[in-house]
Amino acid sequence: MAFLRIVGIAAFAGLAAACGTLMPDRSGATQISRGDQLRIRVHQEELLSGVYEVDARGNIAMPLVGPFRVRGLTAADVGKRLNEILRTCFGHKRVSLEIVRPS
Repeated sequence: MAFLRIVGIAAFAGLAAACGTLMPDRSGATQISRGDQLRIRVHQEELLSGVYEVDARGNIAMPLVGPFRVRGLTAADVGKRLNEILRTCFGHKRVSLEIVRPS
């Protein structure tokens, strides 16, 4: 069963990279940019929870998920996308996310 989860996660990592290019939210919400740090908490998944820095390409790299495009998106956009990916791979998971600007 664990093998199937890993295979599913690997397949979804490619989908996450391809789908991570959403149009920015025009509602005035803060958009994520290079150098930002994202504090991501995944309920009951310590391995996935942590602070991730947005690299020069606009991605974060999460364990088991892989590179994930976030630049230009809002925290709500990223949280929604992560919820979709994690629900497919692990069943229902709750994700909370906040943008932490570098000082």
